[in-house]
Amino acid sequence: MEDWIVTYDIPVTTVRATPADGQDWLARRATAYIIELATMKVVWKHEGDIFGVGDSAAKQAIDEIKANYL
Repeated sequence: MEDWIVTYDIPVTTVRATPADGQDWLARRATAYIIELATMKVVWKHEGDIFGVGDSAAKQAIDEIKANYL
């Protein structure tokens, strides 16, 4: 993934809720978000299958970025 990010010069950051946040706004694992960094708004969210059926949430997010944000 790092090669892809470097090749296309994609700005990347991560977010993690603190214990004080209660993590209520984050979904379960296997969820991917695309954040518009200029506004810090969630512009896309996908809740993947926790049983491993189909493409992962990360793969679907990468496909979404390629299709709509590059």
